[in-house]
Amino acid sequence: MSSALWFPFDPRPRRFTTTSLGSGVIVAADGTILTNEHVILRASRIHVTLADEREFDAKLVGADSDSDVAVLRVPGLSARPLRLADPKYGTAVAIVGYPQNGPFDVVPGRVGSTVTVLTQDAYGRGLVARTVTSLSGDVRHGDSGGAAVDASGAVQSTVFAARVSGTGGYGIPAAVVRRDLKNTRVSVTTGPCT
Repeated sequence: MSSALWFPFDPRPRRFTTTSLGSGVIVAADGTILTNEHVILRASRIHVTLADEREFDAKLVGADSDSDVAVLRVPGLSARPLRLADPKYGTAVAIVGYPQNGPFDVVPGRVGSTVTVLTQDAYGRGLVARTVTSLSGDVRHGDSGGAAVDASGAVQSTVFAARVSGTGGYGIPAAVVRRDLKNTRVSVTTGPCT
């Protein structure tokens, strides 16, 4: 009679890699890309793939964990940036991104109220006051860092979260993004985002 051992796991050593996927927006002609800090948390390498399939390595040049903003730079990137516009309540927008790790997707949405709320930062710590814009439409996991774009092609809000129940989500208004872009020349501490 023979016997066999069964392992509920493969006992051989393996190398594991973790990948976080999200969306982003080119906001300046010098290759500056805006995304969410939670998209690039703990990244040892930030890799950007454009809609036309060109691929680049990006460098983190600024971060704001309270507002969940990350500013990346891709030297030599030539692509038309999108303009930032202050969100206007009721404006029809296209929510653009790469939801659920899938292909590029565009869904209709509408800009809601912009308010200051108490919530957690990008790391899920404490309570911080942050200004957010509500969005209606189908906001899904993976849209983080994507844009709510109006009919003129301007970014009304940068998506950072989907609602827990139902459709819709939340974005970061342009005033917050502009402040963080202005601060990118300052050396920032990124904690685990290296």
